[in-house]
Amino acid sequence: MSTDKKNTNVNAAVSEADQIWNEISHLPINIYALPNRKVNQHVTKLNVPGIPKLFVKLASQAVLPALEESLGKKFKVEPAEGFVTITRNVDFLPLVQKALRDLEQ
Repeated sequence: MSTDKKNTNVNAAVSEADQIWNEISHLPINIYALPNRKVNQHVTKLNVPGIPKLFVKLASQAVLPALEESLGKKFKVEPAEGFVTITRNVDFLPLVQKALRDLEQ
């Protein structure tokens, strides 16, 4: 009897890009005055491994303002030529202020 231990939990390590996509893909997006639209109906995820950013292709440039509005302040949307990157918008100010207070003690 073989006791080969295979990694059966391959999907355990979900990338940051996949986590972001899972959070935003089903968010509502207000575009073209169409009801019940979701981000994944106007945005296509691009698979770029090893980079902690989500790369997406927009169905049209008109999607960009609606996407930014849908994602709010929680995510940073950065347009580039032919694609858009999405990252978490981290507020470092409280961390820096704490580091400064710790330094003064």
